[in-house]
Amino acid sequence: PTYLCAMRQLLRNPAGIASLILLLQILLLILRPGLAGNWLSPLLVWVPVLYALYFTLRWKAWKTDIALRNLGSTRLLQWGAFGLILLISALVFRSYDSTNAMKSDVIPTVRILGERLLGGQPVYVTITEFGYILPPTYLPMHWLPFVPVLHLPVDLRIWALLLFFLLSTPALYWLASRQSGRNASLLTLLAPALLVALYLLGQRDDAGYSVEWLYAAYYLLLVYGLMKENAWICALALVCILLSRFSLVLWLPVLPVWFWMKKGWKPVAIAAGIVITGIVLIYILPFLSRFPESFGNAQAYYTQGALMEWDGQAWQKPDDHPYQISRGLGMAWWFYRLYPGELAERIYALKLVHAGGAILLGLLFVFFQLRQTFSQVPAGVFLLGSLHAYLWYFYSFIQVPYPYLFIVPLMVSIAWVALLYAWQAKTETPGNQNR
Repeated sequence: PTYLCAMRQLLRNPAGIASLILLLQILLLILRPGLAGNWLSPLLVWVPVLYALYFTLRWKAWKTDIALRNLGSTRLLQWGAFGLILLISALVFRSYDSTNAMKSDVIPTVRILGERLLGGQPVYVTITEFGYILPPTYLPMHWLPFVPVLHLPVDLRIWALLLFFLLSTPALYWLASRQSGRNASLLTLLAPALLVALYLLGQRDDAGYSVEWLYAAYYLLLVYGLMKENAWICALALVCILLSRFSLVLWLPVLPVWFWMKKGWKPVAIAAGIVITGIVLIYILPFLSRFPESFGNAQAYYTQGALMEWDGQAWQKPDDHPYQISRGLGMAWWFYRLYPGELAERIYALKLVHAGGAILLGLLFVFFQLRQTFSQVPAGVFLLGSLHAYLWYFYSFIQVPYPYLFIVPLMVSIAWVALLYAWQAKTETPGNQNR
């Protein structure tokens, strides 16, 4: 049958394999979470990514250069789609009261931290306005971008989406202008709008209380820096990422090693200076220096919050499995069911595997670089591929896998697929190209 031939063709090249994995991730994380069960679904999300990266790094059929194409009116279609999605989102979000901390304290916390800054009050003191004690867990770039609109009639969720569309556009333009066909370029440019539409379709409750789109935009800004091989852009993106969700910190050594090997120490020193200066000026001097215990309190609260989630929701029956970790979204289920001991011991075991695996992945990628093991692979493919694989491992082993958290790796996956289609050369016998 035709569809079987098409499937076989896809499985013979890195771009095709990456596309199928992305579709599987969208199915298992957004449209039908846990479709393959609590045991298998999490594995299908991240294990194929590691295999696909290995297959990709052994691939030989790469273009020597990528021809640019004029996007033309395609950009107008992109922004028309963005506008439509913003309108639909605004209508959908009206059903979700994002100011109610009993439903979700994400946006209320962002508001309180921003209002404290505007009022000249201490920002990182304990939050008690919700009726319970909450140490502020959000780093500055998690809430600072919302400060300019706090006193305007603007929905913070729509503001996050708008920033997502704006900040992701440079990377999308770079990728779309290097696609061989107009349809591929259009699909690349529409990717953020399509991802939002999927979340509104399959994970509306989570989307209605989340501003995670902003943090995905930070990663797309980093993708743009990687593709441009620009240390300044990478450094600015890293400041935003490290001061919001610092998930990539254990992958970070890959970047300076690459810049050092290709461009010398100067761009590494410049980027390091930007990152350190940004962290000092945005976080350490104005906030951490005044409340040095706030960072430790935040990490302790994450563990405490995970323990409460692993104990189950108040509305659940005593013999029910904990709701958040029994939805087929992460490896937490494996440790909850298989690891012996109290809940705190199981969480600690998960954290060890989480951190240990992430460290090993980061070191492995650095080793490959130093040995120049995959020197035939385009630099952008290696950098984005290693980041992509690292993020999927990291998010799959997170303590509480809320659906909205996967917005970040899914958007990186979309960029990864687009990049592979741009760099991969057409060959008559693609099945032999990885030998």
